[in-house]
Amino acid sequence: MGLAAALVVGVVAVPGTASAAPKACALGTWTLTKHALSVSGDGFSLKTQGGKGTKLTIAAKSVKYDFSKTARVTGKASGEGITFSIWTKYSKTLTVSGSFKGKAKGTFLLKPKTAKGTALAEQGFAGSTKVDERYKVATAVKKGDVEPLVLTEGKFTCSKKALRQSLAGKSPEGKVKIDLWYKR
Repeated sequence: MGLAAALVVGVVAVPGTASAAPKACALGTWTLTKHALSVSGDGFSLKTQGGKGTKLTIAAKSVKYDFSKTARVTGKASGEGITFSIWTKYSKTLTVSGSFKGKAKGTFLLKPKTAKGTALAEQGFAGSTKVDERYKVATAVKKGDVEPLVLTEGKFTCSKKALRQSLAGKSPEGKVKIDLWYKR
Protein backbone atom coordinates (compact mmCIF):
# COMPACT_ATOMS: atom_id res chain seq x y z
CA MET A 1 0.00 0.00 0.00
CA GLY A 2 1.34 3.44 -0.92
CA LEU A 3 2.24 6.18 1.54
CA ALA A 4 -0.82 8.19 0.58
CA ALA A 5 -3.08 5.14 0.37
CA ALA A 6 -2.31 4.35 3.99
CA LEU A 7 -4.14 7.55 4.90
CA VAL A 8 -7.24 6.72 2.90
CA VAL A 9 -7.89 3.11 3.89
CA GLY A 10 -11.54 2.79 4.84
CA VAL A 11 -12.88 5.50 2.53
CA VAL A 12 -15.60 3.80 0.56
CA ALA A 13 -16.58 5.15 -2.85
CA VAL A 14 -20.12 5.31 -4.11
CA PRO A 15 -20.50 2.35 -6.49
CA GLY A 16 -21.36 3.02 -10.12
CA THR A 17 -23.27 0.84 -12.50
CA ALA A 18 -22.26 -0.22 -15.97
CA SER A 19 -23.53 -2.87 -18.32
CA ALA A 20 -23.35 -1.68 -21.92
CA ALA A 21 -20.35 -1.20 -24.19
CA PRO A 22 -19.14 2.38 -24.48
CA LYS A 23 -20.52 4.53 -27.26
CA ALA A 24 -18.34 6.29 -29.82
CA CYS A 25 -17.36 9.31 -27.70
CA ALA A 26 -15.69 7.31 -24.88
CA LEU A 27 -13.99 4.73 -27.12
CA GLY A 28 -10.44 5.41 -28.17
CA THR A 29 -7.19 6.77 -26.83
CA TRP A 30 -7.00 9.77 -24.51
CA THR A 31 -4.16 11.75 -22.89
CA LEU A 32 -4.47 12.98 -19.31
CA THR A 33 -4.20 16.77 -19.02
CA LYS A 34 -5.10 17.19 -15.34
CA HIS A 35 -6.13 15.27 -12.24
CA ALA A 36 -7.29 16.35 -8.81
CA LEU A 37 -7.80 14.08 -5.81
CA SER A 38 -9.04 15.15 -2.40
CA VAL A 39 -9.58 12.79 0.52
CA SER A 40 -10.49 13.83 4.04
CA GLY A 41 -11.63 12.02 7.10
CA ASP A 42 -11.15 11.46 10.78
CA GLY A 43 -8.09 13.65 11.35
CA PHE A 44 -6.44 13.16 7.97
CA SER A 45 -6.43 14.76 4.53
CA LEU A 46 -4.73 14.16 1.21
CA LYS A 47 -4.66 16.21 -2.00
CA THR A 48 -2.84 15.18 -5.18
CA GLN A 49 -2.32 16.58 -8.67
CA GLY A 50 -0.15 15.86 -11.71
CA GLY A 51 0.12 12.72 -13.82
CA LYS A 52 -0.13 14.65 -17.08
CA GLY A 53 0.70 12.55 -20.14
CA THR A 54 -0.91 9.28 -19.00
CA LYS A 55 -2.47 7.49 -21.99
CA LEU A 56 -5.87 5.86 -21.46
CA THR A 57 -7.25 3.55 -24.15
CA ILE A 58 -10.90 2.63 -23.72
CA ALA A 59 -12.12 -0.49 -25.55
CA ALA A 60 -15.55 -2.11 -25.38
CA LYS A 61 -14.69 -4.34 -22.41
CA SER A 62 -11.44 -2.98 -20.95
CA VAL A 63 -9.22 0.02 -20.35
CA LYS A 64 -5.46 0.24 -20.73
CA TYR A 65 -3.23 2.77 -19.00
CA ASP A 66 0.18 3.58 -20.49
CA PHE A 67 2.32 5.41 -17.94
CA SER A 68 5.47 5.66 -20.12
CA LYS A 69 5.11 9.46 -20.50
CA THR A 70 3.35 10.20 -17.22
CA ALA A 71 4.54 13.18 -15.17
CA ARG A 72 4.95 12.75 -11.42
CA VAL A 73 1.91 12.93 -9.18
CA THR A 74 2.54 15.27 -6.27
CA GLY A 75 0.57 15.56 -3.09
CA LYS A 76 0.25 16.96 0.38
CA ALA A 77 -0.97 14.83 3.25
CA SER A 78 -1.64 15.50 6.90
CA GLY A 79 -2.65 13.37 9.81
CA GLU A 80 -1.90 12.98 13.50
CA GLY A 81 -0.41 16.48 13.61
CA ILE A 82 2.08 15.81 10.81
CA THR A 83 2.01 17.42 7.36
CA PHE A 84 4.21 16.19 4.53
CA SER A 85 4.52 16.35 0.75
CA ILE A 86 4.91 13.25 -1.38
CA TRP A 87 5.44 12.27 -5.01
CA THR A 88 4.57 9.18 -7.06
CA LYS A 89 6.13 8.23 -10.40
CA TYR A 90 4.22 5.69 -12.51
CA SER A 91 5.74 3.63 -15.34
CA LYS A 92 4.84 0.83 -17.79
CA THR A 93 1.25 -0.39 -18.49
CA LEU A 94 -1.90 -1.62 -16.73
CA THR A 95 -5.06 -3.21 -18.17
CA VAL A 96 -8.37 -3.64 -16.33
CA SER A 97 -11.61 -5.24 -17.59
CA GLY A 98 -14.79 -3.23 -17.33
CA SER A 99 -17.40 -1.25 -19.19
CA PHE A 100 -18.98 2.15 -19.70
CA LYS A 101 -22.70 2.86 -19.90
CA GLY A 102 -23.98 5.96 -21.64
CA LYS A 103 -23.36 7.99 -24.76
CA ALA A 104 -21.99 11.48 -24.00
CA LYS A 105 -22.33 10.96 -20.24
CA GLY A 106 -22.90 8.02 -17.99
CA THR A 107 -21.19 5.66 -15.58
CA PHE A 108 -18.27 3.27 -15.73
CA LEU A 109 -17.32 0.28 -13.65
CA LEU A 110 -14.02 -1.58 -13.89
CA LYS A 111 -13.33 -4.95 -12.29
CA PRO A 112 -10.30 -4.40 -10.00
CA LYS A 113 -9.64 -8.14 -9.60
CA THR A 114 -8.85 -8.30 -13.36
CA ALA A 115 -6.02 -5.74 -13.15
CA LYS A 116 -2.87 -6.97 -14.87
CA GLY A 117 0.27 -5.55 -16.38
CA THR A 118 3.77 -4.36 -15.64
CA ALA A 119 2.90 -0.92 -14.22
CA LEU A 120 5.01 0.17 -11.27
CA ALA A 121 4.69 3.06 -8.83
CA GLU A 122 7.60 4.59 -6.96
CA GLN A 123 6.94 6.97 -4.07
CA GLY A 124 8.99 9.31 -2.00
CA PHE A 125 8.88 12.49 0.03
CA ALA A 126 9.04 15.88 -1.68
CA GLY A 127 12.50 17.40 -1.73
CA SER A 128 14.12 13.99 -2.07
CA THR A 129 14.78 11.77 -5.07
CA LYS A 130 15.05 8.73 -2.79
CA VAL A 131 12.40 6.10 -3.52
CA ASP A 132 10.84 5.14 -0.19
CA GLU A 133 8.37 2.64 -1.62
CA ARG A 134 7.97 0.71 -4.89
CA TYR A 135 4.96 -1.46 -5.74
CA LYS A 136 3.06 -3.10 -8.60
CA VAL A 137 0.04 -1.01 -9.56
CA ALA A 138 -2.01 -4.09 -10.56
CA THR A 139 -1.58 -5.53 -7.06
CA ALA A 140 -2.69 -2.24 -5.45
CA VAL A 141 -5.76 -1.97 -7.73
CA LYS A 142 -6.73 -5.60 -6.99
CA LYS A 143 -6.60 -4.85 -3.25
CA GLY A 144 -8.82 -1.78 -3.69
CA ASP A 145 -6.12 0.77 -2.82
CA VAL A 146 -6.72 4.32 -4.03
CA GLU A 147 -4.59 5.04 -7.10
CA PRO A 148 -5.05 8.69 -8.17
CA LEU A 149 -4.71 7.93 -11.91
CA VAL A 150 -6.77 4.72 -11.99
CA LEU A 151 -10.46 5.33 -11.34
CA THR A 152 -12.25 1.99 -11.20
CA GLU A 153 -15.76 3.44 -11.00
CA GLY A 154 -17.62 6.69 -11.28
CA LYS A 155 -19.22 9.02 -13.80
CA PHE A 156 -17.98 10.31 -17.13
CA THR A 157 -18.80 13.01 -19.66
CA CYS A 158 -17.24 13.17 -23.09
CA SER A 159 -17.22 14.77 -26.50
CA LYS A 160 -15.14 13.99 -29.57
CA LYS A 161 -12.13 15.77 -28.05
CA ALA A 162 -12.58 15.72 -24.25
CA LEU A 163 -13.28 13.15 -21.53
CA ARG A 164 -13.81 13.73 -17.83
CA GLN A 165 -14.02 10.94 -15.26
CA SER A 166 -15.14 11.72 -11.73
CA LEU A 167 -15.92 10.05 -8.45
CA ALA A 168 -17.30 11.51 -5.24
CA GLY A 169 -18.28 9.51 -2.22
CA LYS A 170 -18.69 9.45 1.53
CA SER A 171 -18.36 6.82 4.21
CA PRO A 172 -18.26 6.96 8.00
CA GLU A 173 -14.46 7.27 7.66
CA GLY A 174 -14.43 10.27 5.31
CA LYS A 175 -14.97 11.79 1.88
CA VAL A 176 -13.22 11.27 -1.46
CA LYS A 177 -13.37 13.29 -4.69
CA ILE A 178 -11.36 12.46 -7.79
CA ASP A 179 -11.49 14.17 -11.21
CA LEU A 180 -9.49 13.21 -14.29
CA TRP A 181 -9.52 15.34 -17.48
CA TYR A 182 -8.38 13.89 -20.81
CA LYS A 183 -8.07 15.11 -24.41
CA ARG A 184 -7.69 13.27 -27.71
